Amino acid sequence: MADAAQKLVEGRECGACTSCCIHLLINSKEFVKLPGVVCPNCEKGCRIYETRPSLCRDYYCGWRTMPELPDSWRPDKIGVIVNVVQNVAGGREIHFNLTGAKFVLHDRNFAIAVARLVAQNQPTFLVFPGKGDEAATKVFLNAGMRVAVMSHDLAQVTQGLLLAYESGMRHPRQKLNLGAPAGGFQ
Repeated sequence: MADAAQKLVEGRECGACTSCCIHLLINSKEFVKLPGVVCPNCEKGCRIYETRPSLCRDYYCGWRTMPELPDSWRPDKIGVIVNVVQNVAGGREIHFNLTGAKFVLHDRNFAIAVARLVAQNQPTFLVFPGKGDEAATKVFLNAGMRVAVMSHDLAQVTQGLLLAYESGMRHPRQKLNLGAPAGGFQ
């Protein structure tokens, strides 16, 4: 993430958004915060901003780093935190972490963003946050949405997103293993 600061979208600042401070699991040697729990340092922004842990200092959501996402996609406005994640093979994955109501799945711009990534063969996931000590669940979108994307049918893309949502909601949640830090936001 060190080079992420060099790739920030000009003019985009976190502002009043504190979605990452609320919705993401932070599991590092420096700090542990469960998903859905407000960080104890979050009070209209970070009260320890100047001395916050390096993990927080180095984190930027996809809205800050992906110019193809519109300004309206600030996480607190859209109900989604977009994360660019490096997978075990060293490749890039895009995670759409749902933080709000599922209405975002009906948003035309959301369907277009997912369709573009799938069309580019970019591994793309819909991520459902865990609650309390539960791990997040993610649903791989590429395989199930390829036909809809290639037919350029946004209604089918939206239907695929809704099916992925239902699948993710039914998936059993695993307990977090907080004794073995994963080294980042999840």
